[in-house]
Amino acid sequence: MFEIYLPGGSSPVYSRSCDAHGVDGMAAVYIPPDAFTDLVWAGRTAGEWRMTALKDGAAELLGSGHWHLA
Repeated sequence: MFEIYLPGGSSPVYSRSCDAHGVDGMAAVYIPPDAFTDLVWAGRTAGEWRMTALKDGAAELLGSGHWHLA
């Protein structure tokens, strides 16, 4: 699962299932070009992202970082 959070937020403002998972542990998510064109995103310009996967019923963090819409 790929999720985007606003600074200090505890609930994702955007989430999407991963599109590909490899046996090498690589995961990928496709974000459509028009995903952030709605006017609400004009006020959402930065935050944090994370990608998780379920393994044996527990969420495992695959990656995380910061994002900035310009």
